[in-house]
This record gives sequence, C-alpha cells and structure tokens, in this order.
Amino acid sequence: MDPTDTFRSTVDSSRSWSLSAGLYMFICGTVVTLLLTDILGLLADVIGLASEYWMVILASPTFAIGAVVWWTLIERRGSYTYVLGGVFGLVTALLTGVLWTGQFILIWGIEMAEVPAVAFLISFVIGIVAIAGFLTALPLMYARCHLESNPSERRNRSM
Repeated sequence: MDPTDTFRSTVDSSRSWSLSAGLYMFICGTVVTLLLTDILGLLADVIGLASEYWMVILASPTFAIGAVVWWTLIERRGSYTYVLGGVFGLVTALLTGVLWTGQFILIWGIEMAEVPAVAFLISFVIGIVAIAGFLTALPLMYARCHLESNPSERRNRSM
C-alpha cells in the first residue's frame, strides 16, 4: 500500500469528521435555540435579527466554529476521548456565545451588558448553552470512536 494513499485517506477522514462535527453542532445549536426561544428570541430582536429564521442564524456560527474546534482538539491530536469530546462541545458553545455577546455589545455598548438583569440573562444563556454543548458532543465522540472504517486503527480510546 502506498504511504501517500494512507496519508490522503487519513486527511480526508479527518476533514469529513471535522465538517460532520460542525454540522452536528449546528443542528444541536438550532435545537437548543428552539428550546430557549423565549430568551433567545428577545436577544435576536435586540441585535436586529428580525428574520423569521433567526433560530438558524443564531446557530449558524457553530458550523464553522465546531469544525475548526473539532479539527484542533480531536483530529489534529488523533486523540478520541470522551473528555476531549466534551471539551469540544463546551468550547464550541462558549465561542458561539461569546460571538453573539460581542455582537450585542457592538450594538448596545458595554454599559448595557453591565446592567445586572442583562448580565444575568447573558450569563444564564451562556451557561445553559455551555452545558448543552458539553452533553451533545458526547454522542458525537461515541460515533467517532465506533464508526471508524478500520477498527485496527482505533487509537487512544480511554475515558
């Protein structure tokens, strides 16, 4: 077997898993957005997302963020542990929350984010989303560990 073919298949597998992770987190982000419609609908109105598809717009950064974070934490290291899977979900959710909080601050200013009720809402939403990100990433890591094409190539599967 040609070593370049092995390298190419590994890179293609890593790329497809990273894109799949981004898509998976986008879908999970959209579901979480639907579950938190009351709070996040208010946020969408406040930052100017008057579209009827605001739920998809709020979740959309998770695709790119999730793909990059998955590649950085999981595929590049070649370490497929549940802890790293949870960290992937946590980091993806937090970065998405920070991105939208930054958008809020750009529109309304830091003074508005410092208002206790607003700060509480921002913290509450980011906290719920972080927990959801951690928990939803675990099934993805399970799939990555068990759906690999060649079982003899499974590496570093400890919890």
